[in-house]
Amino acid sequence: MIVVDLVRLEQGLLVEHWDAVEPVFFQKQLRQEYITDAATQISDEHLTEVNKNTIADFHATFSATKDLDKVHEFVVDNILLHPPAFKKWN
Repeated sequence: MIVVDLVRLEQGLLVEHWDAVEPVFFQKQLRQEYITDAATQISDEHLTEVNKNTIADFHATFSATKDLDKVHEFVVDNILLHPPAFKKWN
């Protein structure tokens, strides 16, 4: 399986989140590109280190403590969520 967890940050807060899950064998059978093959252009490379630290802090806070009282420090109230569309792959 290929599992990708993507977020979009604005002003240090999570504003959008995607979960993507695809089996490797399915893409190979259909000769499709892998989910990780898509081209990307980074427009705010100067924020990379800050964004990495924000995500690390987010995971440390919620994975270890499960302290939901701090969620507003990381996530906007109207976050856009894109859960994976699970389908049956044969």
